Amino acid sequence: MLAMAMTALAANATDYYLIGGFNGWALADAKCLFTEAGNGVYELDYEGTLSSGFKINDGTWANPDANFGGSSVLTLGETYSLEVGGSSENITLTENVKNPHLVFNPAEKTLVVTGKASAAEYVYMLHGNWDGGTAWTDLKLTESNGNWTATGVTVEECNFGIKKADKGTGAQVDWIASADAADVTVGQAMACVVNGSNFALAAGNYDFAFDAEAMTLTVSVAGQGGGEDPDPVPANTWNVHGSIFGGTGWTSKVMTLTNGKWVLADVEVLAGDFGLRELDKAGEQITWAASTGDGVVVLDEAMAVGTVGVKNFSIKAGTYTFTFDPAAMTLFVTGKVGEEVEDVLTYYIKGDIFGDPLWSSEAMTEGAGGNWTLSKEVTVDGQFGVMASNQFGQQRAWYAAAEADVAISLGTAYTLIENGSNMSLGKGNYTFTFNPETLVLTVTANSVDGVAEIGVAEGEAEYFNLQGARVENPAAGIYVKVLNGKATKVVVK
Repeated sequence: MLAMAMTALAANATDYYLIGGFNGWALADAKCLFTEAGNGVYELDYEGTLSSGFKINDGTWANPDANFGGSSVLTLGETYSLEVGGSSENITLTENVKNPHLVFNPAEKTLVVTGKASAAEYVYMLHGNWDGGTAWTDLKLTESNGNWTATGVTVEECNFGIKKADKGTGAQVDWIASADAADVTVGQAMACVVNGSNFALAAGNYDFAFDAEAMTLTVSVAGQGGGEDPDPVPANTWNVHGSIFGGTGWTSKVMTLTNGKWVLADVEVLAGDFGLRELDKAGEQITWAASTGDGVVVLDEAMAVGTVGVKNFSIKAGTYTFTFDPAAMTLFVTGKVGEEVEDVLTYYIKGDIFGDPLWSSEAMTEGAGGNWTLSKEVTVDGQFGVMASNQFGQQRAWYAAAEADVAISLGTAYTLIENGSNMSLGKGNYTFTFNPETLVLTVTANSVDGVAEIGVAEGEAEYFNLQGARVENPAAGIYVKVLNGKATKVVVK
């Protein structure tokens, strides 16, 4: 019976192992097995050198309650308080310990390490998936005056970090990576921390420099160094995009990277609006940035730039240099305001009523009395407004209904307002007449083969004169009668 009880007790006992960079994080290493010494205490005499960065567990990573680590530095000969759980950190040392003796109490969560201390020396290496695949390998760094460097390294799009290893044993002591964003900023010193975020790097040929004392990493385009003006080839580019460069609609001008800032120098612009676009390698926009304030450009002053809840910048005509700092998210505009260019306006009917492309525009023609007209077939039931555009293709105003959900009634005069509500119109052949002085718009039906194309409600007869104006009580004359969608000429005597 006693033998059976002893067997059951032995089966329920937990084995504890020392594990860390010193043994390559080998699980259930027989040389690292603690021996039960009684009273819940376990001891281990390890033959070898114990270096910083280790834990104690049950020979697996499966049981968080048997995973002991710590967040502070262990001092030889003093009782060290352990932390338990899957997220506990490695135990750190300021020195190496040769042939250490360890006393471990799992119930009280304590550890005492004694032995002969020796100064620790460290080496650093990069570790990543340099070919963009799943396998991670080391990349050797060479030390010179405290800087650890590698030059002319060609990589695919990859992730990586920095290994800190004991020089004598080769055991990994720490994993060092980014303190901030994961994406590498080429040409700039980036802050590093232990257990930071893995760096992400675009494909290219690079030089690497790690300053172990300052804990910074600089990645520069090969041969350009990590100085103040590396001007590397960036993964993404920025440009100025707006209605300020002439032409039709909004256009862009490419900026150049100089000293970590994006510059568009000595460019002549028109009065208008603009923002900043970040483009990927394929030329697709990935970021739109504009003003976090009122948007009005103030020369020779750093203006805040944002990507959320922003307003387009507005600027007067002139010749300027635009300097965008993506690190500080500021825009600096210098230069001289030029002579104002007077707009020569053309008016357009613009909407989704003309079919593909949607929201296309059709130019109106200026006529007598300051009226602008357009005779055009509407092929799609839809919405529209009146757009004013200058000689450079810039939209200068948008005119639409003063009220929402206005369905155009033929022959009715509508007084539009700037930035009003889009109006709706059904299929047909119409003449649009707009007066920019009074902002009055009238839409009338055109006669096709002598019969007007006019749509009215089912079962309701309506009469129109040959100019397309609705007539409530037709007198003697010729009219167009519309009933159930069919238009016919009638003579009223």
